[in-house]
Amino acid sequence: HPENLALWGLSCNDCHMRRSRDAIAVYPGVPTDRDRHDHAFVGVDVAITDFPDGELGPQLRAEQLAAIEDQRKTALCASLCVREVDGSAEVTVWLHDEGAGHSWPSAATPDRRAWVELVAVDAGDAAIYSSGVVADDQPIATLDDPDLWLFRDRLFDDEGVETHDFWRAASYESNLLLAPGSFGSGGDASTWVSHGYALPELPARVDMRVRLRPIGLEILDELVASGDLDPALRGTTTFDVAPAVLTWTPETATASTGEVDYGSCVSSSAGCGAPALVP
Repeated sequence: HPENLALWGLSCNDCHMRRSRDAIAVYPGVPTDRDRHDHAFVGVDVAITDFPDGELGPQLRAEQLAAIEDQRKTALCASLCVREVDGSAEVTVWLHDEGAGHSWPSAATPDRRAWVELVAVDAGDAAIYSSGVVADDQPIATLDDPDLWLFRDRLFDDEGVETHDFWRAASYESNLLLAPGSFGSGGDASTWVSHGYALPELPARVDMRVRLRPIGLEILDELVASGDLDPALRGTTTFDVAPAVLTWTPETATASTGEVDYGSCVSSSAGCGAPALVP
């Protein structure tokens, strides 16, 4: 349900069960002017089997993936800043839950895995720093990365041990992007969040992207090991979340002008950048 007053004008159905006036049935006496709601309830989860059959299933999955991509386009806003500091550099990434209407990621948040991938290179295109870089088939949980910016909830049993079993959960920790208190180009400054990275030198280019998995691969691996999941179904989709895919270079960046100097920055768009970077 809506988390604050600004979102009360929207319901889950407005975003996830889009309406149309397509004919539901063509038969004498059947009304043709009624709303029809799409029951795909598009979010981030992807069908893993060919339903209803091997011919129609792949087509429906392709349509589902296209709809999921469309949903991601309005979910987040981002800014990426680089500031030179005594021969080294500070990188700051800003993120905002812009249009989801609820915390992001959402739904089965202990299963979701969303994180920031950041790669900085020098003038010769050699990597000088990276964080959050994993192969599409590698669990993010296996990454030894103290700078990793990860969004998810964690469940703990009554002994304080992390568990993936919902029925064993006694407490939880949450690290999600909160829904904004207002919409529009100004956004809600209070719900923008940032994360810093220390680089050994000033980069020539910094690439960042927010990545998202419907379910952590380590959870699927546990299900395979316990015999509860066919190994053939172990794979999961790793999404890039546009427009939180940015590239910073000195030539394309603009100097920050807010109260704090964050160096020069690039943002998702002129109306989709961190409020702290401007007066």
